[in-house]
Amino acid sequence: MSVPIQEQEVLDRLSAHGIKPAEYINIRRIVSFDIPHGLLLFAQRFGRRTITQVLAQIDRWKRFLENDTLFTDDEKDKVALLVQGIELVVCQAFLDLNLQHIGQWMITGVSVPTGQDARGQPEYFRPGLRLTAVRRESKETRTAVISGDELNDLAKRSGAWKRAFEDLGIWDLVAKGLAHQRTVRAGRPQGWPTFTQLVIPRLYEYLLPRYLKPGHYSEKRDKVVTGKALYPKELLEDMLLIIRFEHPGTFEDATTSQFKAVVQRHVERKRARSTKPSK
Repeated sequence: MSVPIQEQEVLDRLSAHGIKPAEYINIRRIVSFDIPHGLLLFAQRFGRRTITQVLAQIDRWKRFLENDTLFTDDEKDKVALLVQGIELVVCQAFLDLNLQHIGQWMITGVSVPTGQDARGQPEYFRPGLRLTAVRRESKETRTAVISGDELNDLAKRSGAWKRAFEDLGIWDLVAKGLAHQRTVRAGRPQGWPTFTQLVIPRLYEYLLPRYLKPGHYSEKRDKVVTGKALYPKELLEDMLLIIRFEHPGTFEDATTSQFKAVVQRHVERKRARSTKPSK
């Protein structure tokens, strides 16, 4: 059983590299605040199941509660609240996964005004949402509206989103998407791709200037103009320490070698972008 990581241990390690405790809020923002929590919670809760599989299970529970004669009304209400809480997690994961783009479609949303004030300015009191889908190549445009009543009612919200994507004619693309393709990989911590694509590269870029020092590097993949080591051992160790502290129990089996591999891929992609000839 691993010993819990204490915040002071993290702060002491960072202080050795000139990072003051007051700066830790910036690190916490990268590692905890700015990640797509819906996808992460979904992966931690449902493992390798897809969003559509869990939505189907929720529908089965709702039908069961409607027809059940064994539970009392109070017991049904308690189960319904649990199902509603799960539905909210799924709904947020659904939005994290599908908003902005679905296949060839770019998705945007704007709030629908609910009225005007005395000066003629739009008011937004529990507004609805107008979704617009634009196909990248042809610029074909489709719209759908989620009413304010549905958008602001927790019991109706996830169903309203599904109907909106059906109205846009792209629900089949959504239904084919697997949440675990972006959140779960066998043998890795739950939510690993979220960290490899977002958290670890951003944390590396933020911390690297404080850890740069001469070191051994490969002529082929590590050399830069400054001659500094790109993957200091202390940096990789502290990155792992920080993420274990912020997400206890999730990264106990992760290693600095895994983190280094993630960082190397990030550096190679960054280098490829910077050396790509302009048209």
